[in-house]
Amino acid sequence: MSTLSQEDTQLLVGARLREELSAVGMGVTEAAQICEVARNTVYAWFESGGISAWQLSLLVGKGLDGHFILTGEKRKAALQVDFSSEDIAYQLDEAEFVEIRERAQKYASERLTIDAAVELVRSGAYVWVPYYDVPLAGGHGHEWLGKPAKWNFYRREYFDGRPELSIIDLAEFPSTGRSMSPVLQPKDTLMVDRSQTVPTGDIYALRQDTLLMVKYLQVLPSGNIQATSKQADEFPPFEITKADLESGHAEVIGRVVRQGRDH
Repeated sequence: MSTLSQEDTQLLVGARLREELSAVGMGVTEAAQICEVARNTVYAWFESGGISAWQLSLLVGKGLDGHFILTGEKRKAALQVDFSSEDIAYQLDEAEFVEIRERAQKYASERLTIDAAVELVRSGAYVWVPYYDVPLAGGHGHEWLGKPAKWNFYRREYFDGRPELSIIDLAEFPSTGRSMSPVLQPKDTLMVDRSQTVPTGDIYALRQDTLLMVKYLQVLPSGNIQATSKQADEFPPFEITKADLESGHAEVIGRVVRQGRDH
């Protein structure tokens, strides 16, 4: 199979950027404002694909599919969620808006009404992350893909300095068990970026058949993945084979990118 030249690859990036802006209904003027550049610069990106990683991350934060722009591959529809969309806002019930209002007061000087909370969702000022009440040390493998137990929200500024994260692929889970102690504790809330599934030695969520776990993962020269616990003496390392990954018996769900501890 032939390999595209750098110039051809950049031309494809530009074409897909134009296509993705059209798909989400974002005009050149709005894209230029988000990236803090002139309109002519955006038009130049269409022709050259010269958009920087930082500028692309700003657009991804507004709902564009960065994975498609870079690779030409569309993500699964279940992962294509714009957390600032009006549809998501109206899926929340009044009790959830009350919680949003109370928690948002930590960041706002004025008292927020229910309507103001709706506007926050619409505006994109906050990133909305689904929380699945399925512990990452046990549970049924695909149960976490169902309806979230709730939505947590974070100021978008928190993610602006982390362009490596794919905002639309974030999800949160509770942690349980002792195998990763003291790095992770039971009842920690773990934020997982589901777009990062190639292990690099960091902490990842993974599934083996119906068991969900969180471990240090590293790709071995054989192509297998080694899973290691922090408490390695009590919980010995094990390997996940390429065959298990290809057959669906095992899956790297994503990299743990944040840990919250309210206990």
